Amino acid sequence: MNIDPNHKHTYDEHGQMTCCSLEEKINAKADDSHDHSHEHSDKHVSPWKEFLPAIVSFVLLLLGIVLDQFIQPEFFKGTPRLIWYISAYIPVGIPVLKDAFKAMLKGDFFTEFFLMSLATIGAFGIEEYPEAVAVMLFYAVGELFQSAAVKRA
Repeated sequence: MNIDPNHKHTYDEHGQMTCCSLEEKINAKADDSHDHSHEHSDKHVSPWKEFLPAIVSFVLLLLGIVLDQFIQPEFFKGTPRLIWYISAYIPVGIPVLKDAFKAMLKGDFFTEFFLMSLATIGAFGIEEYPEAVAVMLFYAVGELFQSAAVKRA
């Protein structure tokens, strides 16, 4: 958000923040993902570390789809199938679920985080597990690219 110490946030009658541009919010999100407990240096941090949760989810999703659609083993039904897809969902879903929960605690219910969480949990509810994982994975990858673009700008 705005880092000016004299800035006062303004809110509308629904409690929604009316100040601070989208650019400021994106920069704040990029700064939140950056750990400031270390000294800054010219060392290059590997992008693989940031993309690792998405890579893990992607691999598990692909393997799950192969098991679902092509191999179709007897064991990959019911609870084991659900556990497999939850395992694929967790690396990319937990950070979004946390952000949704934090926003709801502040009274901000209809954020992108809440909507993505609702959509993907709903997909799990109707047993469309691969779709739930895929939607959250695509969202997480989009967020990673957005954050990378902000850091480069």
